[in-house]
Amino acid sequence: MSSDSIHMIKQNNPPPCNTATISFNQIKVQENIVLSRKEYVTIINYSLDFFAVLIDDKFAVMNESALELFGESSKEGVIGQSILAYIHEDFQDSYIEQTRHLQLLGNRKVLKDYVINRADNRSIYVDLFIRMIECDGAKAIEVMMRDVTLKKNMENDITGSELRYRKLVDNLEDFIGIVDIKGKCMYINKAGSIMLGGTKPSELIGQTICAYFHEDYQDACKRRIRKAILDKEPYPKVEKILITKTGKWKIAEVLSYPIEFNGQTACQFIIRDITKRKNAERQLESAKIKYERLIESSTNGIAIIQDNQCKFVNEAARNLFEAKTKEQLLGKGFYKTLDDEFNQDCKKLIESGGVTSKSERILTTLAGKELHTEVIVISTTFEERPAIQLIIRDVTEQKQAQHLMVQAEKMNIVGQLAAGIAHEIRNPLTSLKGFVQLFRSGTMINDEFLDIMEAELERIDIISSEFLSLAKPGTQRFAPTNLLDILEDVVALLDTEAFKYSVTIQKKFRFNEIVVFGLETQLKQVFINLIKNAIEGMPEGGIIEVKANIVQEEVQVSIKDQGVGMTKSQLVRLGEPFYTTKEKGTGLGLMVSYSIVKNHKGKIEVKSKPKKGTTFTVMLPLHTSTIED
Repeated sequence: MSSDSIHMIKQNNPPPCNTATISFNQIKVQENIVLSRKEYVTIINYSLDFFAVLIDDKFAVMNESALELFGESSKEGVIGQSILAYIHEDFQDSYIEQTRHLQLLGNRKVLKDYVINRADNRSIYVDLFIRMIECDGAKAIEVMMRDVTLKKNMENDITGSELRYRKLVDNLEDFIGIVDIKGKCMYINKAGSIMLGGTKPSELIGQTICAYFHEDYQDACKRRIRKAILDKEPYPKVEKILITKTGKWKIAEVLSYPIEFNGQTACQFIIRDITKRKNAERQLESAKIKYERLIESSTNGIAIIQDNQCKFVNEAARNLFEAKTKEQLLGKGFYKTLDDEFNQDCKKLIESGGVTSKSERILTTLAGKELHTEVIVISTTFEERPAIQLIIRDVTEQKQAQHLMVQAEKMNIVGQLAAGIAHEIRNPLTSLKGFVQLFRSGTMINDEFLDIMEAELERIDIISSEFLSLAKPGTQRFAPTNLLDILEDVVALLDTEAFKYSVTIQKKFRFNEIVVFGLETQLKQVFINLIKNAIEGMPEGGIIEVKANIVQEEVQVSIKDQGVGMTKSQLVRLGEPFYTTKEKGTGLGLMVSYSIVKNHKGKIEVKSKPKKGTTFTVMLPLHTSTIED
């Protein structure tokens, strides 16, 4: 195509666009960089260059710069339209072939000097930068276009012909002006006259161009012109303020260099209005400041960790870790405040990216105090390098409140069992009293009598020991615990209660030992609650099956009764505070049981049918010592 041909292209307006939205939820622009549609659109809208996403060669997303480049007034008229409607017919086959290669080979391509037909019948040269991306997992093409009309035509118009020069620049959107050594305008294009507040270029011919710059730059403008003309040297690009005829201020990028015009050396100005870009940058800076204020005012501790060093902490994090100043934390090793398992999770997240779900962790302050916290870990970047962001909430007081609630419910169980325990102890005491009376009446002591008395005393010892172990606070440190011993003790404790209801408890254990990591007293409390509920749910008596098994490194303890069962609506509400199916129940027993099992990284599942009984299954992580055995 010759240098003038771009102005000779005659192309009708593109056919009406299909305005149906080509929708998608996520866009993968690079490996490990996945954005939502909204995030992607927000990012590209800040770009001054043309950005668009094509699905099946149709526009799915485009920014305002793309709309301006096409000369369109609304996105609705372009979304859903094929890009071929804007590419000149001489370049369409080449575009199709290049995109086919791109889809086969991946990576990216640069398509230079393509001609685009704008909606206003003008044509421009562009460079296309295209690469493959994914939208909801499907292949798509990201397109960036850059208007190179000025560059292209300057390359072609090397003869310096004024006529050809004017044809080139008259339709450009940047200010193009030529001035003499006194700064008087010898030529200005239409975009330049509009930028300065005029209606046509002829109004500005003969006027001094420097007068339209802010007074602080007018002397420098004159020196720039003289340097370009006398020294024949270009002047580097600078940002200055223009003042239009109407007094409106505009921020502009100004570039000047020498040029031959009408047989004399002159100075050419190329000026681009960057007011919108600067406003966008100010908005971004403002948003950054607001974000920083939000972070600093957050009640949650927020920290950024990179290379095992703390790079940022907010005020809440400083207070959380009991530091007098932020400098006590910044630049220091951080992982020592975390447990080993959490350290490994953080390091893996840096490598893989993403966000962890909320987890409960014990952190250590600078003063050595242990904190119970809820932590969310987010993979991020800091100064263009991988890092992690921690969002930390102190739940120590909440944990203490939960502990008090567990203790209160445990004492409630102790009170409920007290009468049954007293009855259970009274029976062997009556037997012992009878033997004593026999011996006093002269009956000879023999081994058979002594064996019976010893058995009764041992029974009293077992029951009283279990009762006391349940009532005492116990240690709050997790430790390896044999779950079968716990179940044996609970069944022994509740045998008397079961007998009162004509209930038989059957134990079915497939292993001699099943070790879990937990608190023995709390786990006893869980199984006492569940078995006691099963007993009370069988007013006509029956059998309770207690099974313990290991399934894929998980301990499963099921408690199955033959009681009245529950409806679906009742099952949904299990574990809610104060919800109970018993006439005199409080509902706190099950709520506490759910909380204890959750703190042991386990869960409880319930299956029940009315009049057919209920099965509670407690699932807990198997401790490694069991696996090794």
